[in-house]
Amino acid sequence: IEADSMVQTDMQAYDKIWLKLKGKGEEDGEDLAKLKACWDEIMGEDGVAVHGRKRQPECFGTVENLFHAADTINALFHSKLKRICIALGGKFYKADVKGEDRAMQKVFRSYKEDILRLTDLNRCSLVFKTFDDIRECLAAIAADPSIVVLKVPS
Repeated sequence: IEADSMVQTDMQAYDKIWLKLKGKGEEDGEDLAKLKACWDEIMGEDGVAVHGRKRQPECFGTVENLFHAADTINALFHSKLKRICIALGGKFYKADVKGEDRAMQKVFRSYKEDILRLTDLNRCSLVFKTFDDIRECLAAIAADPSIVVLKVPS
């Protein structure tokens, strides 16, 4: 119950920021509509996003193998996304691989002890000034054949 309260508080804070951004002006509204259309296209049935249950391949098998793989690709992950971000005028912030304690909390709380559902171990932040810049970045990520985009709930 305490966690639900914390999530609600965070959600309210994000909603307040979102409404402020969303109401900036007509041009921003058009850019936001274009961003949503791009997202919908990528996530749609004919989009590049992988549909179905999000899972790591069975070959990982153990949490140790999964974290070893995440550690191994982290520099490449950051390099690829940084290149896309910087090329489009954004700011890139790398992050460490998700901590094992937090990952295991997710496994037990959300994934019914299925470690192969951990699909967000590698992380970073890409920051842009406009919705149109975000749309261009999203399209560039989706167009890269070496990046697998997973379908997420809307």
